[in-house]
Amino acid sequence: QGLPTTVGPLGGPTPAATESAFDAASAAACSRRAGCADLFLQGQDGVIRTIWVNDRETFPRHPWGTYAEPARRGSPIAAVCRDVDFIDIFYVSRDSQLVTQWWNPRATDWGQNRRVLAGPPVAGGSNLAAVKRSGAGSPRSQLDVFYVSLDYTRPYANPPRWNDAWR
Repeated sequence: QGLPTTVGPLGGPTPAATESAFDAASAAACSRRAGCADLFLQGQDGVIRTIWVNDRETFPRHPWGTYAEPARRGSPIAAVCRDVDFIDIFYVSRDSQLVTQWWNPRATDWGQNRRVLAGPPVAGGSNLAAVKRSGAGSPRSQLDVFYVSLDYTRPYANPPRWNDAWR
């Protein structure tokens, strides 16, 4: 507030991201079926938004946020498809918890399909990596998400080491 907002030479807002506290930007993409791709971006307001491309539409303009509550500033985003037409996204909430949302043809309301995952908080500066497990013996829809956490609830060694809090 109070900073001028105009369109810069590359179509982005000014002032520069470093002056508006958004010096990191994240994007994630996945393909839920042949000929279709979904892109997820964090807006300057912190809301994760989606756009897509398919045979009928090419990146339609719309204000479709996946959920009204903003993510942590500069949150990493991961997107993965667990099956045809099943999208899962992951990002970090403002209280540093891992959040997942999902979409499929029978559950199209992103806001209703949201869960904060129990576990250690996501450390600042961490990225997210998500993968669908494959291979014999793996559950068909199992996803794994990896991140760096700073977990102060663990007991420390005596004397404490600098990395005792990291998992």
